[in-house]
Formats: sequence, structure tokens, C-alpha cells
Amino acid sequence: MSHGRVRTRSTPPRGALRVLARLGPEKGVLDLLEATSGWTRPVEVALAEAGFEDSAGSQSELLERCRRTTTRTGGVRLRGALAWDEALPWLAGAAVVIAPSHKETFGLVALEAMSVGTPVVAYRIGNLPALIAPTSHDDHLLVDHDDGPAALHKAAQTLLEDDILHAATTQTVYRRAAAFQPRRIADLFPEAVS
Repeated sequence: MSHGRVRTRSTPPRGALRVLARLGPEKGVLDLLEATSGWTRPVEVALAEAGFEDSAGSQSELLERCRRTTTRTGGVRLRGALAWDEALPWLAGAAVVIAPSHKETFGLVALEAMSVGTPVVAYRIGNLPALIAPTSHDDHLLVDHDDGPAALHKAAQTLLEDDILHAATTQTVYRRAAAFQPRRIADLFPEAVS
């Protein structure tokens, strides 16, 4: 994670809802794309292949399904992988990042978005609640998985309709991400292993 290279925003939210994920069914991107019809804000999705897949050809098949769905729903821009140095500026340019994962261990994309002051909405799964909204004050960023992509959209819209809430959330997530700076983690490591 790289802090300091990208400035956080201090203006009202503009821009698209963005999703950054690898190609895998557990990332929930196809489900989100299938639900985007009628969304008023543009959705931009960057998908990257991984060096592993569930079965041979499964990533290509999923990418093709995402492309077909995007063509049908409209309002969605699908792109390929971002270069490492493009990821933080791209996440910083989002109004809100949506993490539609059905299963998540840590949530690196969420943390990267938070590190540049971009709020993240996600399902209440895995480590995401502890990372994104460890207090009830920030619970508006999380939705129940059973409520599906429409609930993610509603959470993003609620955040974007309130400039004060969005600005406060931007600052909160930026400060929360600072707890994960590499230097701080390195300082804590000796305590953890001793």
C-alpha cells in the first residue's frame, strides 16, 4: 500500500462508482453488473486475470459473460487490468468504490481505496466489517450479503446524496487506512512475534 502519492479529495463526490477486482466468481462482479440496469451514476469496472483459476478457461468465460452483461445493461464501462501505478489514482477518482465480493479474506482493494480517501461499500463478510466499519458509526458502508447488489447500490447512493456524510466518511476511511501503513505494521511485528 502506498500512502502520500495520491491526494485525497476535499470536494463533493463526483465521478463514477468503481469496482476493481480479479476475475473470479467469488468477487461478485457479474452479479453486480447484472443489477446495474437503471443506475443513475456511471459504473466503471476494472477486471484483472489472476495467475490461477478454478478451472482452465474459467476467467475467460467469466470475462465474456461480464462483457455481454455490460452491453445489455448500459451505463457500465468495463476495462482490463490496471497497471500497479494506475490503481491508486483510479481508486482516488471514484465517488465510491463498491466491493461486491461474496467471499473475502482481507480486502486489499478496499484498503487501497480507503488509503486515498475513497469510501467503500461492501457486504458484511469476512474481514470487511472490521476493516471498513469497525464502529456502528460507519455501519452505513456495509450491507447484508442476502440483500444483494441492489443494497450495495442503495448504500452508495445514500452516501452520495449527503455531501456532509460523504466528506466525513472520506476522512474517516483515510485515517482508518493509516493504521495499515507498512511502517506501522513493521513496528508492530516484533511485538506480535515476541
